[in-house]
Amino acid sequence: MSMGRKGILGVLFFMVFGVSLLFYTLTYPLNDEVSCKGDSLDYQSLAVNVAQGHGYQLGALEGVDVYRMTGFEEFPGLRENFESRRGYDFYRAPGYPLFMSIIYSFGGVHPKYIKGVQMILSAFSAALLVLLGALFWGDRGGLTGGLAGLIYTFFYAPAPDIIMTESLLIVSMLVWVLGYIFWKRRRSMLSVFVLGVLTASMFLIKEICFFIPMIWSAYYILFLKEDGGRMRRVGVLSVFFCGLFLTMLPWSLYARSKTGDVVITTTHAKHALLDGNNEDSFAKGNWRADWRKERAHDIRYLYNRPGIKDKPYIEQYAGFLWEYRRDIPKLFITKIKRAFTYNKLYFWCLFFMAGYYALQWLIYLLKGGPLEQVFGGYKEARFIEVPVFFFLDLVLITVVLFAYERFTSVFMIFFLPCAVHGLVLIGHFLFGIILNGEKSLFKRN
Repeated sequence: MSMGRKGILGVLFFMVFGVSLLFYTLTYPLNDEVSCKGDSLDYQSLAVNVAQGHGYQLGALEGVDVYRMTGFEEFPGLRENFESRRGYDFYRAPGYPLFMSIIYSFGGVHPKYIKGVQMILSAFSAALLVLLGALFWGDRGGLTGGLAGLIYTFFYAPAPDIIMTESLLIVSMLVWVLGYIFWKRRRSMLSVFVLGVLTASMFLIKEICFFIPMIWSAYYILFLKEDGGRMRRVGVLSVFFCGLFLTMLPWSLYARSKTGDVVITTTHAKHALLDGNNEDSFAKGNWRADWRKERAHDIRYLYNRPGIKDKPYIEQYAGFLWEYRRDIPKLFITKIKRAFTYNKLYFWCLFFMAGYYALQWLIYLLKGGPLEQVFGGYKEARFIEVPVFFFLDLVLITVVLFAYERFTSVFMIFFLPCAVHGLVLIGHFLFGIILNGEKSLFKRN
């Protein structure tokens, strides 16, 4: 790639970043408050308490006003619960609260600073699609990546003015992709160790990428057989998982010292697994917790039955799968359908992404044939297994847990470049047929 082309891609990167940041600035107010709804209360509480030197504890260890939360009047009893609920709590992954606490340590407890940083991170994520597009498809990929970045900003990006993990998580996932490309180009032990560290960093923000290590390992074993003999491959996998576990170890030891239990990243797994797989889940495939809240003593729920409720949650889950084994395929389909049809934007993104991979396979099969007259200007795609990694992870996390729009929205940033590039390829294909004619396309001259 010449310096001139690099310069154009650089300009495109900063243009997408600037337009995205301007859009966020004009669309989302930088107020200095945090809603007490949902997860935001926990994240704000943990971050402020860490910044104030109380450790990773929930609850009002300072005056309630210090936490700058609003909306308590909408939920009777929530303020009292927040004031009385104090102690170490590892239900939430640490990456995002610790990230917030660093900002609060320097700038004071002002949520507007968090929201401002999240706007920058979201704009940076959109701009990174220019770089990823260029790495995947060359110069033209940089252009389609830039277009995908703008579409992501206007239609898909999670709102950066809400205290949630998404902005930081998406950046960590994009950095993981860059780390993966670095590893695939170098194939050194250092690069695979770094990849393991980056994988752990995603986990410590949110475990939504739980299946990525397994998917990457399967890809490495099945499709990169040229990377040395058996001992070399065992060594690569060992170094990867060494980087993964060593990065998470300090946090795990800290959590164990406070709880006395083994905690890898969070204690969230039990509720996530059982709330996504119970009798209420069959209707819509989403998160349902009535079985342990409003109906905690209702033995119509398997998990509340004597002999079941006291078992380890993995055994409870296995018992649920066995009890409803005939209906489980229907439940899995319901989850996947819901995950990809929260709105039409998700569906169309996946539709054109599928179209891209179908055409890419067609180009590969007919390489050297008449279709090169249509696609000759396109470089062979590189690293395009990456969106497939994340697609498989989304499918697996949805099937194992539950359909959740916050899951789906995060992964859209990896699907959009393929969808946009696929739309361009489809247009180019149809235009090429019209321009070249059936004879020149499907018969050798």
